[in-house]
Amino acid sequence: MIDKKTIKCPVCKKENDSAANFCGFCRYPINIKKIDELTRKDLAVCLESFLEVIGKKKKRLFKDKELERVYDELLSINWLRPESVLFRFIEAKILLVLKNKYLKYPILDVGCGDGLFTSVLFGGRINKKYDAYLAVDFSQKDIYNSYAKIPADFFEKKPTRIGFGLDIKENSVLAANGLKVYDEVKTGDARKLPFGGESVNSIFSNMLDDIKTGDLEAVFAEANRVLKPNGYFIFTTPTERFKKSLFYYNKAKMAKKKGSKKEYARFLELDRGRSAWESRPLRLWKEIFKETSFSMVEYTEYGNTDFIQFWDTGFRPFFSHLASIRNILLENNLYAPAKKVFTEIIREYLFKFTKEQINQKGAFAIIVAKKI
Repeated sequence: MIDKKTIKCPVCKKENDSAANFCGFCRYPINIKKIDELTRKDLAVCLESFLEVIGKKKKRLFKDKELERVYDELLSINWLRPESVLFRFIEAKILLVLKNKYLKYPILDVGCGDGLFTSVLFGGRINKKYDAYLAVDFSQKDIYNSYAKIPADFFEKKPTRIGFGLDIKENSVLAANGLKVYDEVKTGDARKLPFGGESVNSIFSNMLDDIKTGDLEAVFAEANRVLKPNGYFIFTTPTERFKKSLFYYNKAKMAKKKGSKKEYARFLELDRGRSAWESRPLRLWKEIFKETSFSMVEYTEYGNTDFIQFWDTGFRPFFSHLASIRNILLENNLYAPAKKVFTEIIREYLFKFTKEQINQKGAFAIIVAKKI
């Protein structure tokens, strides 16, 4: 007769069948696989299974297919920074209406950065196994001031022809050129554009918030020079409601009012310079256009206080930790299923912030100006 193999419960000390998952007397898990014993294959299957369950009810969020595409593309490439997804999507939502009317090839993308936003705006589809974090350097104050070679299969579909790009950072120029979606990307300053007179049909920029108000006339004088007759300049700008909508800046002001110097310093540090962006009323733009031979064609405000405060807090403080997890997932061949699960979870949550953001009381505006 073969003795039946048993296993002693480490808690109640009773003997159990060696194949039992739980102790028959105290229900302690005696044979359950430890979490750190799960193999990479086990984890991949678990993630895919979870995705199968939560993805069953995936639904279209927008009636417009192009809006849906842009939303999902931005979510895929900026998945570790949901606040950036949301902010860029609202910009794109407005620009999709404007681009067919005003953004005509060749376009000059001023402050193009890595070129990903404009690529998505113009129809690009990016391979889901990549994101916007190919090169980030957390040792620098500007973590994106780094460069990694763009993989050959980065795009599933390239955007339509854009034209030219310009950025002040050499690493951004390398990245944007590496996409091979611009005719040429140059390093340069918006106040002194390295392009010939009347060489582009349109100019686009979503970085004029970084330009000091005193330099705006120089920027628009240069824009007028390089634009062809009747060309358009489409750009984004903070409005006079911008600072009132910020989270950390207003927390700092409240702390200062209460006399709490430590809280004031902490909140101002977390503001990370956003409050240094200058609030610009509509009358300012009318004055600049008058001086630089432009006329206003369209003016659209966007971004209510809830939206701006979500963007202002967001995931930035945790980005280095999230990026470390991303790298571990890559090393263990778990990146693709983990990213799918994460984006599926936050997809509908972010969607609620996309509603009612385009109004005439926003913290930002998109302006279309015409050369005259």
